[in-house]
Amino acid sequence: MPNNLHAANSNDGLTVKGHRGDGSALLAFNLEDHLTEHLAGFAVERTGPDGKTAPLMNRISFKTTYTAATTAHERKWTESTKAPFQLVG
Repeated sequence: MPNNLHAANSNDGLTVKGHRGDGSALLAFNLEDHLTEHLAGFAVERTGPDGKTAPLMNRISFKTTYTAATTAHERKWTESTKAPFQLVG
């Protein structure tokens, strides 16, 4: 396993940072303000060790109505290409 605990890269106004944990990763994205005017959300794809790509999954979609009472078992995961990650800010 690599010793890097985090990595970052920037290109064309987009900065992506990845922070490695035990069995998971935290991804952080930043866009320059002029790129966010009409942006509501985005999809993320990953490339596995076998070279195949697949979208990351999102637990919030346009078809779900989660509340504070929703249990983990009731949550449905949807490809981020169909349920984009929403912007915060």
